Parts: sequence; C-alpha cells; structure tokens
Amino acid sequence: VAPPEPSLSDGSQCDVIYLDIRKAFNLVSHSKLLTHLWDAGIRGFAWKFFRAYLYGRSQYVHNNSCSSSHIPVISVVPQGSILGPLLFILYINGLPVTVLHCSLLLCAGDSKCQKKVSCISDCQLLQNDLTRLSNWSKSFLLSFNEKKSYILHFRGPRSAPISFHYSLDGSSINVKDSHRDLGVVFSSNLSLSAYMHTILKKAYCTLSTIRRVFPISTTYTEAKEKFYLSLVLPILSYCAPVWHPCLIKDITALERFQRRATKYLFNDYSLDYKTRQQKLIILLLMYRLEMADIMFFISSVKSPTQNFNIMDFFSIRSHSHSTRSVTYHKLVH
Repeated sequence: VAPPEPSLSDGSQCDVIYLDIRKAFNLVSHSKLLTHLWDAGIRGFAWKFFRAYLYGRSQYVHNNSCSSSHIPVISVVPQGSILGPLLFILYINGLPVTVLHCSLLLCAGDSKCQKKVSCISDCQLLQNDLTRLSNWSKSFLLSFNEKKSYILHFRGPRSAPISFHYSLDGSSINVKDSHRDLGVVFSSNLSLSAYMHTILKKAYCTLSTIRRVFPISTTYTEAKEKFYLSLVLPILSYCAPVWHPCLIKDITALERFQRRATKYLFNDYSLDYKTRQQKLIILLLMYRLEMADIMFFISSVKSPTQNFNIMDFFSIRSHSHSTRSVTYHKLVH
C-alpha cells in the first residue's frame, strides 16, 4: 500500500484514480505476449518453451457423461498456474512508462495513478495521462472497466476542494469518499478510524466463532490459545503500520478487545490482565503495533523502493556541537 504523495502537509490535494482492467487475465493476446518476451530478451529455447506453453491449448465443459466441443484458447493466461501471474505482469509491464505527469502503481489487474493537484491545469495533466492509459490498453487489446474505476480526492480539512470531471474512454469516473486498497479502506479525509473499527468488528466475529466451538466452560485452554494466536491476532496485525491508531479512544477500544479475549481463553477471572499476557507470551496490542511500526521503519530504511522511500518523510540534521544538556547532580553521602 503506497500512501498519497507526501504533499498533503502543505495543504495541497492529491487525486488518486483506481483503475480496473476488464477481464484482465482472459484478454491477454498470446502473439503480443510472445512479442513482449522477445523484446525483454527471452529468446532461443526459453522463448520456444513459452510459445509451446501458450499455444495448442483448448478447453471444454464436461458434465456427468456429456462434454462440449473443444474450443482453442488464443487469448488467456493459464490461470491457477505459477507462470500465469508472471506472464501477465510482463504483459502489462509497459503500463507505468505510459504516463508522464503522475505516478502509477500496479497490483495484478488493478492499478492506481495519483498526482498532486494545486490547480485545474494539474487536473488536466492527470486527465491526459488517463487518455494515454486508455490508448495503451486498446493497442494491447485490453480495456478498463469504467464501472469499477473510482477517484478519491485526498485533502486536509483546511484545503479548498479542486473539482474536475475525470473521464475514461468517454465515461465519467465515479467519485467515492472511501475505497479498499489492498485490504485497507482509505477515506478521502485520511482518517483510518472507521477502518480500525471495521477490523475490530471482524476480530470480534472471529472470536465469537471460536467461542461457539469451544464454549467458556471447556477446558481446552491450549487449543483456544492457538486459535486466538493464529486466527484473531493476524486480523489486528495486517498492515498495522498503515492504520495504527493515534487517538486514545481507538487504542483503548483495541486493548479492551484483548482484555476480553484473554479472559475467555483462561476462563479464570481472578487473573489480572498482566498475568494473562505473561502466560500467553503476548504484548499489549499498543506495544505490538508500535513494534510493527519500528520493524517497518527499519526495513524501509535498509531497503527503500522506487515508489516509497521513508526518508522522504524525515530530515536528519548534523550538529557541530553537542545537543544534549549536561546537568550535574551532587550525591550526598
């Protein structure tokens, strides 16, 4: 998940357009895909291998003792295979270089382009890139699904909205206030509190399912612990550095959930919360989320990517003199 451009702090607006390729895996042209592989340097025996892998396939429907006639497969990436996703990525690999004024991110058949907009002319530049993307898709026998394409206007509470009617292939793109991006719901006001309560509700539902299988009166404590650690905690840990709550009420709501969950696990209300944590060898959810932030920061510093460099959000200054104040205290013996 890549955040909107780090330009919102200056009061600007960031327009993010989520695009969906219609029937992405089913419309890949075999001839154009083989041309892509050839241009990428895959030639000789390897190219012949991929050609044999793609061509000569047919499909039919079999029900009971009846079968339909065989139809040759000429424009689909073999789904359910290991090479299928790789071939599709190679097929659309030229999509990001098509745009000139915005940044484009890809994930399978979904893509999003985003740009900081300060005036209408910036919106027009983004619209020009949308036109380039549309032309690219037509040249590669693909098309974008306008009904599943949306736009979000990310801006701060004090920013004046900049309205512009974006279109794709002659159809207007719908404007939304929130959208699910790789499992995380982003709102146009950049508040993730609603999403946090959504996953908290999902965690409660999963815990309720475990309680129906293992009622409170059961003594299968070890089994309940394993189910909680393997099914419930991952829900609260997915993309935690993105939605980590900052409000006290949200942090309290998260911790309240784990308090209730650990009471159910041990079925012993005489144990305090700290003791239950020690027996489970788990941390406070607040500490768990903070550790996820630290690990994400360290990995981002060591391995920055082209689309996201965490050091863009920080500035490090070096001083020629000591910045620590030294205070001496007398020890009275």
